Amino acid sequence: MTTARSLSCSAPTHATRVRRAFAALAATLLLPMDGTLAVTTPSQAPLYNAVPGAKPNLMFVLDNSGSMDEESQEGYPVRDNCKDGSSEGGRDGGRDGGRDGGNNCEDKFGWYAMRSSNINTQYYNPSITYAARVDSKGTPKTNPTFFVDNQSSNDTSPNHQSGTTAGSRKFTYVQCKDANCAMATNRSVTTISAPSTTDTVELPGGHRRTDCGPNATRCTTEQERKNIANWYEWYRSRTLAVSTALGLAMQSYDNKFRVGYVQYNNNGDDALGIVSGVNYFRDEAAANGKKWKTSFYDWIYGINPKGGTPSHNALVLAASYYAGTATKSITSSPLNSPWKNDPNDPKSGELSCRRAYSIVLSDGAWNAKTAQGIDTRYTASSASINFDGKPSASATAFSYDPKGAPGYDSTDAIKKLNARNTYIPYGDGGTSSNGFADLTARYFWHTDFSKMLPNDVPPMGGQHNPTFWQNMTTFTIGWGLTPSGDAGRTGG
Repeated sequence: MTTARSLSCSAPTHATRVRRAFAALAATLLLPMDGTLAVTTPSQAPLYNAVPGAKPNLMFVLDNSGSMDEESQEGYPVRDNCKDGSSEGGRDGGRDGGRDGGNNCEDKFGWYAMRSSNINTQYYNPSITYAARVDSKGTPKTNPTFFVDNQSSNDTSPNHQSGTTAGSRKFTYVQCKDANCAMATNRSVTTISAPSTTDTVELPGGHRRTDCGPNATRCTTEQERKNIANWYEWYRSRTLAVSTALGLAMQSYDNKFRVGYVQYNNNGDDALGIVSGVNYFRDEAAANGKKWKTSFYDWIYGINPKGGTPSHNALVLAASYYAGTATKSITSSPLNSPWKNDPNDPKSGELSCRRAYSIVLSDGAWNAKTAQGIDTRYTASSASINFDGKPSASATAFSYDPKGAPGYDSTDAIKKLNARNTYIPYGDGGTSSNGFADLTARYFWHTDFSKMLPNDVPPMGGQHNPTFWQNMTTFTIGWGLTPSGDAGRTGG
């Protein structure tokens, strides 16, 4: 037992709050861009057995690496600004509206491809309603952008010029059948002008627009202009889209969780502490009350993408906070306790039945060498920890075997690495022998973070999570790619 009061836990009641929150967040992030990003569908089954009075802890681990500032997905292929597909042409750098972009343009049609969400899944998609960003009270923010012009380009992307008035501007988007923009018969080109020259625009078949009326087949040009402006202001880059989606997904969960957060980098360097420990996800009504929810929204909307992708380090920071070994935040201010009944009152006692989670949001595999030091501290092992508590368990029942795919024990280094990368979803090319899955499954899920509290966390029936000790269960949301080993890049 801990030296502080250990409060009793009531009988569990079934709830779905964390699962619904995770599903809502994943669904909001995995926008239906012609199915490109919607690779998996989060389960809708209950995530945990909630205990009255024991609101779960939830740490957000947000990737703010330099790549999160990019306006295309990983592997985006366009490298020309060609429009007419001819082998001749000038060398005007795109001032001709994209006819050649200074390249040999034979059989190249990058001008269309870079404006198509079929090619760049981050680009404007007319099938989607881009909802306005909301503040902590759920009030939609005012969009300062009135119109966006995208008629000029470089060799990889359109040059956007935004303004608070229409002026004389045009925005073009392209839909390419079968992701093939080279054939004119495959391309559907739509241009919105300001001032408008048409009254309505046709919507793609199977669209999911909600802003143009029920069962709509067309939108007014004003509705389309507004949707494009919302995309530009709040969704055009990875970090803009993730922050906006996170704000929308979490809006309705006032006081249902205790929320904390950590980011990958601080001013371009690996973060040395978390941003905030868990606290009530609400704003107190009193004028001088704590504005915890507002602080969360200020953080997600103000985050600066700069630096590398030290995924291990960021998750270690969250876990160290849960384990009680981290005592200072990123600003060196003292951290509260994640297990206290009232996280702001060190004398409030602790609930031993409280669950703890982390949700990692990242756009890719970690950078090489950022996992160094993890091997010795959090090494995967076939050995087991024999937990005691209620219900009882054995070492065999909870052993973790990280052998991986056939060939894991090969003397051939390349074969062994390939086997490990099959097993590890975020391999780093061999710099670390243990991966992100090892870190989350073997150590943070498998280790009892509180040696002084009784282990009576209610197990999660039907969710393959039999844990009854104070641990951290991690969920990950990957943005726009399927990891396959070393990211092979620096600076994010």
